Amino acid sequence: MMERGHDRDTQQCRIKVKELQNAYHKACGATSHSGAAPTTCRFYKELDMILGGD
Repeated sequence: MMERGHDRDTQQCRIKVKELQNAYHKACGATSHSGAAPTTCRFYKELDMILGGD
């Protein structure tokens, strides 16, 4: 990725994706409880389209 002009390496990207997945699953879990206020995370809509099938 560095050759293409990106300033992150694959390990940094992998860690960021895992952080976003964890935040998404945490938000989904909090929202699924009865009577709970809707909870979202950063990029919730985009992650829901990607990870919604999990």
